[in-house]
Amino acid sequence: MIDVVNSENREHFDNMLKQMWQQRSDVFVEKLGWDLPVVDGMEIDAYDDDRSTYLLASKDGEEVTGSLRILPTTSGHLMVDLFPEMCAGEPPVGPKVWEISRFYVLPPTRRPKDRVKAAAEVLSGVIELALLHGVEKISMVSYMSNMPLIIGLGFDVTPLGLPTQYEDGNTYVASTISVTAAGLQAVREKHGIEGSVLELGRIPKAA
Repeated sequence: MIDVVNSENREHFDNMLKQMWQQRSDVFVEKLGWDLPVVDGMEIDAYDDDRSTYLLASKDGEEVTGSLRILPTTSGHLMVDLFPEMCAGEPPVGPKVWEISRFYVLPPTRRPKDRVKAAAEVLSGVIELALLHGVEKISMVSYMSNMPLIIGLGFDVTPLGLPTQYEDGNTYVASTISVTAAGLQAVREKHGIEGSVLELGRIPKAA
């Protein structure tokens, strides 16, 4: 299941959010070596505020297995504030554009097909939620090496500029994913996803 957590319901997801921030520290700081602040074992930045919406994937509604963050582009967000030079033109902004960041999945096994299926489910959840809100584009900055995976999942991806190498030695690229009902259905069929992956309005059990 994938829960949608925002400013209206996050008080009910305190435990799962803490898991997510701890996993972000493990994935992005410990494993990938990103220079990000970590407090009490959790990676939390200035964009983890009331504007953020999170998709929290889990098998049982309690133990987080993957996540991503959604930010509106009508105010400050990563691509405009930190990576504008990665776009050949102006970064896409507006009420019909969302930005995603801090995307990761922790599948229950190490089989590549499980990781691909888990990634497809979380990204399908973003497209599904975007369709409900009239959003037309999802923007993101990602490792260039991850682009074949994202494109291979079946999403309609458009680069916004040339790949850029940063001081950490990695190459990144800015891009958008088109939000369409037909595209969502194609991804579902490709990965055997039957219907909605989102749990809307769920209240988890008290810890």
